[in-house]
This record gives sequence, structure tokens and C-alpha cells, in this order.
Amino acid sequence: MLAAAVAAMAFVACTDDTKEDEGNKTVEVTEVALSETTLSFTVGDAAKTITATVAPDNATEKTVTWDSNKPEVATVADGVVTPVGAGVATITATAGGKTAKCKVTVEAAAIKVTAVSI
Repeated sequence: MLAAAVAAMAFVACTDDTKEDEGNKTVEVTEVALSETTLSFTVGDAAKTITATVAPDNATEKTVTWDSNKPEVATVADGVVTPVGAGVATITATAGGKTAKCKVTVEAAAIKVTAVSI
């Protein structure tokens, strides 16, 4: 009887340790999604903001890093995309090893004709 009681207490102690460990478990990112997958600008337009959503909500590392593959076309900082020059760029948001991309097209600004001479 005494051996059974000691074994039961040992089992409870192991069970409590396991629950504590579960609270420290790493939750991996499964997906990064963007509010926009394409953006269009003309050079000189105001910046636009895209939002990254990281799943699951309880992911351990939800920090998003942003990158532009062509900063001469469009730059990005904290999801704010700014057109720089004509061309096509890809904005990438990364969190927990998962990525999402947004294609950014920037058109050259039209040149306004003010006079014509012959």
C-alpha cells in the first residue's frame, strides 16, 4: 500500500513537470499573409502600407522583417512601401522562416507638355 502511494505521488510530480514544460513549448509560424499581393504606383505617388499577418496567433516568433529585391524601384520599412523609380519589385515579409510576397509595379511619371513650337 505504501509503495502504491509513493508511486502515485511520483506520477503526479512527473505530470506537473510536463504541464510546466508545455507552457515553454515553441510554437512555429505556419504562414505569413499580406493584406495586398500586388500594388501599383506612379513615380511620385504617396507611400502605401501593407500589413503582414502571422499564423498561428500564438506563434513564438512573430517578428516580421521586410525586404525589397529592387530598392531602386520600391523601398519598404515596417510595411510602408514607397515608390522610387519605374520598374517592378518584389516586397517580401518574413517571420519564423515563412514568407509572403507582394509584386509592386511603378510606372514612370507622365511628362506634362506645357508648350509646342513649330
